[in-house]
Amino acid sequence: MKFSAYRLVLLLAALLCVAGCRPSTHYVTVEGSVLGTTFRIKARTTLPADEIYTEVMALDEEMKHSMSIFDETSLLSRINRGESDSLDSHLIYNILAADSVSRLSDGMYDITVKPLVEAWGFAGKEGQKTPNIDSILPLVGYRKIRIEGNRLVKDDPRIQLDFNSIGKGYMVDLIARMLERNGSENYLVTIAGSGRCRGVNEQGGKWRIGIETPYDNNFSDRDLQRIAEVTDISYTTSGNYRRFYYTPDGRKIAQAGAPSRGCSRPRSSATMPHAPTRWGRCSCRSARNAPWRRPANWNAKG
Repeated sequence: MKFSAYRLVLLLAALLCVAGCRPSTHYVTVEGSVLGTTFRIKARTTLPADEIYTEVMALDEEMKHSMSIFDETSLLSRINRGESDSLDSHLIYNILAADSVSRLSDGMYDITVKPLVEAWGFAGKEGQKTPNIDSILPLVGYRKIRIEGNRLVKDDPRIQLDFNSIGKGYMVDLIARMLERNGSENYLVTIAGSGRCRGVNEQGGKWRIGIETPYDNNFSDRDLQRIAEVTDISYTTSGNYRRFYYTPDGRKIAQAGAPSRGCSRPRSSATMPHAPTRWGRCSCRSARNAPWRRPANWNAKG
């Protein structure tokens, strides 16, 4: 009996030791700036917040060196200038993803729109008073580029690519995968208007997403049209109620447009929940100016 009691004590001590050695999980919040905008992560994880932040910053640097149109030294900037045709894994993945959405939307989504975007005064450029759209349109069209091996082949060397519509959602996926590799099953990751959630929030319920009311110059994060409770989805948004300007003759010029015609769509607005990795679909539906369009941008809150 004494021996059995002794063995029981040892077993209990061993179990306590194992339990004590296991890292505890708890919800952490990580916030900051990536890709020129804000990000927020709420996750139940064993990782400390500063380690998650370090991982995100490393991804941010990797993405900027690869896909940024604002970094003159990025691989994409060199490709756009005709200084290189080599592609890395990030660019290959996103070109293929964009191509599938372009085909699905009959060209309403197109990553070759960079000259149009700049001519209309977006992507950090000053708009032209009278853009010569006819001279730009020959350089626009997803069918005018293709991948051969690890090289980008352009029908015209002046064609330029812009991944701003898909890049934030792609990075959301990369962050979510990092969290999942480290055992997280409950999280919400947002970068600007793109996000992905899984599991439950800290209170054990679904994640609460605030949908902003889309009227011109609504910069408030409190003017919400509704709050949606969601889980296990990705979502992205596109809207023209913040990124627009008026011409001297009173025309509204907005960021969404129809690539094949080179024109702006001033009233486009969409919020779209979808499966992960389909980040371009919201942009193409916004460009269509479809009658079912929903309010944009989503303000995500745990």
